Amino acid sequence: MSRRRRIDGLVCHVYNRAAAKLPLFKAADDYRSFLHLLLRTKQECPTVKLHGYCIMPNHWHLIICPETTAAMSQEEFRAYSFLS
Repeated sequence: MSRRRRIDGLVCHVYNRAAAKLPLFKAADDYRSFLHLLLRTKQECPTVKLHGYCIMPNHWHLIICPETTAAMSQEEFRAYSFLS
């Protein structure tokens, strides 16, 4: 399957769900660690705007928007993928 074409300024819903509804986050420190990674990723990728997030015990959601098609470079994509 070919990659979808990116459109400048398109808002993206990114999410990750644990297999078999197992918890990703078990303690408050798990949530804090995820938020720390999210903040670091946001700082490393200034051309990708984070509009919102939701963290639940077995999954998370991000609403992001690359400013341009080129904004979501391979490095930035890897940085956001690191959250998975």
